[in-house]
Amino acid sequence: MLCSSKGSTPVGVNPLDIHVAELKHYVQRETEVVKVARDVVKQLEELPSQDQLALAEARSRVQDSSQKLDLLRLSLDHRLGESSQEALREPVTKKGLPTVSPPQEGQQQNCLLCSFPSSTSSSFLKPASLTGLFS
Repeated sequence: MLCSSKGSTPVGVNPLDIHVAELKHYVQRETEVVKVARDVVKQLEELPSQDQLALAEARSRVQDSSQKLDLLRLSLDHRLGESSQEALREPVTKKGLPTVSPPQEGQQQNCLLCSFPSSTSSSFLKPASLTGLFS
C-alpha cells in the first residue's frame, strides 16, 4: 500500500472523502440523539405529575440537538458539493483511476500503515472514521 509523504493518509484515499464519511457518521449519531431526546420529552409529558424543570431541559436538548443536526447536514451537503467538484477536476488515466505518484525512497518508513506486511487485508486498514468504530 502506498502512503502519502505526511504519513497520515494512504495514497489514493481522498481526505475529503474521509471527512464526508465522518460527517455521515456524526449525522447518524445526532439523528439518534434527537430521536431519544424526543422520546424523553414525550415520556415526561405523559407523566401525571410533570416535572416542569426536567421537561424544559429535555425540550432544550431536543432543540440543541436539532440545531446541531441541521449544521451537520449543511456541512455534509457542502462537502459533498466540494467532492463532486473535485472529482470533475481530477486527471483520469485510461483505466479511469486518478493518477498517483509513488512515494520517494525513505518516505515509507514514516508511514505507520506502510510498516504492515503487504499481505495484510485492506479491510483491516480502514480508518475508524469509515468503519464507525472508535476506541
